Amino acid sequence: MKILDENQLLFSNVKAGKFVLFSNGSKVGEIALPTAGITYFPPEPKISDGEMLLIFRIRFDFLDGNGMELLRRIVQFHYDDKYKHKLRFVVPGDSEKGYEVEPYGNWRAWFLDDEPIGYSPVEAQFISAEPIAVSEEKYSDAQPWLVE
Repeated sequence: MKILDENQLLFSNVKAGKFVLFSNGSKVGEIALPTAGITYFPPEPKISDGEMLLIFRIRFDFLDGNGMELLRRIVQFHYDDKYKHKLRFVVPGDSEKGYEVEPYGNWRAWFLDDEPIGYSPVEAQFISAEPIAVSEEKYSDAQPWLVE
């Protein structure tokens, strides 16, 4: 795993990850992710019914109560009204526009069914049907990256 400084990112104007919350097509808020102790993995392609989907994995190395509340707010916002509420995930070093995503995998049930307690690494997954923003002049190898 490499540690990148801000000058090595594809889009250096995006330095912190965040989720942008939309309801009925209007932006209603943002949830900023921690700036340290978080690992972003390259999107993994998944083909389902002839459609290519992307799975975004994020690992929170030491998730405290504040970090858990952030994840809970993201998951609950999406599930409050899946048809009207949309999430856009902005990856550090990637496009400012971000990707429309949904919580994906078994981890999200923990945040809906139980009150998560304690400190530990948590890996969250989100899935998107949007294509990756690709720059022809610049590219990145498929290794996890950590922004510090």
